[in-house]
Amino acid sequence: MKVNYKTLPKRHKTNSIGVYYKDIQKTTIDSDGNIKVKKDFDKVYFIQYKDTDKKNGNSKVLGKKSEGIKENYCKKIRSDIIQLTNLGEVPRLLEKESQKDIITFDFIANKFFLREMKKDFVTLKHPKEDIKIISNLF
Repeated sequence: MKVNYKTLPKRHKTNSIGVYYKDIQKTTIDSDGNIKVKKDFDKVYFIQYKDTDKKNGNSKVLGKKSEGIKENYCKKIRSDIIQLTNLGEVPRLLEKESQKDIITFDFIANKFFLREMKKDFVTLKHPKEDIKIISNLF
């Protein structure tokens, strides 16, 4: 017996503002080849909110109903995110998304000089090779 799960594309509103869900469809195929489709098998809840500049609308998936996520929980998380972003803080739920790799001059210099130290302090005789070394850091 083969089981497939598919999130349906239609978004449904809930009674709470900014909280939506999508249905998950469960399809089972028996050994005889019979196909059974169950459309309202589970729900995936997600929230929508705006950044502090009030221009970009973002959405965040919170989880499935079978995992214990309910509409009231989503409403609470959304209000916490909006409140913290209005205060200028980054909520813990969004910290992983907002972290970016920042490459500073010190980072480049340390990488470059460590590589030069491995060459046993050879003087810089070939500038074209040094440019290649710096470009390989990225």
